[in-house]
Amino acid sequence: MTFSRLLDAVAFCDNFPYTEAEVERTFGRSQRLFVNHVPVGLLTPDVVEKLVEWNDANGAPFLIEDSGIWFAHAKTAAKRSEVVRLLLEDWRATNAFRALKGKFIKTWIRERADGVAFVMERAGTILFGVTAFGVHVNVFTRREGGIKLWCARRSQTKPTWPGLLDQCVAGGIEHGTSVYNTVIKECKEEANMPSTISKLAKNTGAIAYFCVSENGLQPEIQYVFDLEIPEDFVPEPADGEAECFYLWDLDEVKQRMLAGEFKPNCALVNIDFMIRHGYVNAANEPDYLSIIARLHRQIEFPLPRIPME
Repeated sequence: MTFSRLLDAVAFCDNFPYTEAEVERTFGRSQRLFVNHVPVGLLTPDVVEKLVEWNDANGAPFLIEDSGIWFAHAKTAAKRSEVVRLLLEDWRATNAFRALKGKFIKTWIRERADGVAFVMERAGTILFGVTAFGVHVNVFTRREGGIKLWCARRSQTKPTWPGLLDQCVAGGIEHGTSVYNTVIKECKEEANMPSTISKLAKNTGAIAYFCVSENGLQPEIQYVFDLEIPEDFVPEPADGEAECFYLWDLDEVKQRMLAGEFKPNCALVNIDFMIRHGYVNAANEPDYLSIIARLHRQIEFPLPRIPME
């Protein structure tokens, strides 16, 4: 997939319909998942069909109606988490969905900012259409008077987007882990970066989008960090997530984005970086305001208060 405009690259990632009518035309009768009357996720008809089968064979822990899906008996976060754990374990064992072949880390689903509805494996969030959270770190240096951005090549063995370009460091925020600790951990694991450097990362905001892929529906929010590193430090693969790293100026990064070489959400992080550093601005980008709006999509589900440290 190649793009003629930056806005097209943004829309390729933030591709979930913006109206209920479009949602129904695209997916048919999708159903929301509720906890205490609060919508926390959205399931497509194919996932609902599998859920009905599992529900009937396992004592009906879910109440599934045309108007929505609820936990039938589990009234606490711990009990709801156990129901979801058993469901995903069974689906994974039977290869029900390709998405469940991904890396399993625990994330949390909120019914309100300070209330956990349940905890589930991150790989399953795309099936339930629940919001996932992560960190993306723009690792850069200044050489010859300009910004140079370190970019990673994803391993060919990754279950999602193998071989595409990525931020130097990125990863999901695990349940019970703070945002900054995630940054420090991912910097070490993915780029062999010592904490003396990674602790200098600065949170510069967040991006939000709702992505539809062959695996399902994924609303996501990424905490964005900038990390300026010394010229003489070179990231190196440490955990097999990345094959190698490249140091490119922003012209090169932009061209590779438009050529479709970046993982879709990483293109959004790159564009956000370019806007904040003045490379993309209202004078040189006719879609400037539309891009900014699409980088910060309003997610309908509750947002958590995730500890920074």
